Amino acid sequence: MEGGDVAEEIPQVIQAIVRELDRQPSLHSIRSLIALYHSPQGQAPLCRQLLPPFHADADNPAPTGFAPLLNLPPQEFLLGLIDQYLYACLHSLLYQSLEAENLRRIRHLDGAVHHLEESAEGDRKSVV
Repeated sequence: MEGGDVAEEIPQVIQAIVRELDRQPSLHSIRSLIALYHSPQGQAPLCRQLLPPFHADADNPAPTGFAPLLNLPPQEFLLGLIDQYLYACLHSLLYQSLEAENLRRIRHLDGAVHHLEESAEGDRKSVV
C-alpha cells in the first residue's frame, strides 16, 4: 500500500490499512505483518516486522518475580494491546516515511537550484 503524500493523508492511509486487515478472517490468522518504509536517516527502504508483536523479546523474557495484575483476561488484554501497538507503529512508520520523502524532495530541489545558479554564473562569465 502507498503512504500519504502529505501529513493530512496519514489518517486515511491508516484507515485503509485497518480495512485491509479487517478483510482477513481473523487477526489470529495473520501469521506476520511486515512494513516496508523509508527512514529519514537511511537511503534504502527498511523492513520491520509488526506481527507477531514482541517477537524479539519472546526468546529472552525479562526476569520478573511477579506476574502483572490484569483487570482483563490475558487473551483479551493482549488483543487490545495489539490494536494499540499496531496503531502506534503505523503512525510512526508513516510519519517517518513521509519525512524521508520530504527530505529527498528538499535535496532534489537544492540540487536543481544549485545547478541553475552554476548555469547562470557560467552564462554571466561568457557574456563578460
